[in-house]
Amino acid sequence: MALFRKPSEVTPLSARTFGTWTLLAAIVRIYASYNISNPQIYDMCLYSYVLAGLHFGLEWLVYKTARFGKGLLGPLVVASTSIVWMVSQRNEYCN
Repeated sequence: MALFRKPSEVTPLSARTFGTWTLLAAIVRIYASYNISNPQIYDMCLYSYVLAGLHFGLEWLVYKTARFGKGLLGPLVVASTSIVWMVSQRNEYCN
């Protein structure tokens, strides 16, 4: 049994789903950047990073569909750095 999926096993549906998720996350984060002092929008943006971190972490550690490398490192660094920064700075932006 192979531990990692081959690129040929990625379906067009999964590619479109991932693309849609990426676009939706970008829209949420752009909207949050213009409404940074709104606590609900701030939290929604924060949760989008938590969800992204969980998704990539699960694909790596649980489902074994991703290998640790530069393709996985970028999203994990962005998600974890953003989570730490947003949690530590929430009171500065949302009064």
